[in-house]
Amino acid sequence: MNAHELKALQVQISKAKADAEIKKENLKVANQEYNQILEKIKNLETRLKEASTEPLVTEHALLRYIERVYGIDLDVIKGDILTENTIQAIKTLGSGKYPISSGLKAVVKGGNVVSVVD
Repeated sequence: MNAHELKALQVQISKAKADAEIKKENLKVANQEYNQILEKIKNLETRLKEASTEPLVTEHALLRYIERVYGIDLDVIKGDILTENTIQAIKTLGSGKYPISSGLKAVVKGGNVVSVVD
């Protein structure tokens, strides 16, 4: 091996060592970010556990209560939202916001009314 080849190897070793240091530093940063994410997950799980200790009332239970206690027929309300015009608009145009009889708008996503807004 001549002097030129030896020098080329020394340069390659220096570059490889520099690359290794950069990778080592990147690994250190990635490990810190990973630990921060783990801490965030831990905090979120703690919040979830604390929040789930209180009893909740589901929307289904609220709807059944409204039906039975107040005597409101939800099928009538469904009919107010899904008029023939609204159904035709959904079939023709798909997702979007469509006016309904009450002056509000039905929010449609994937062929389903997901909300009603002003």
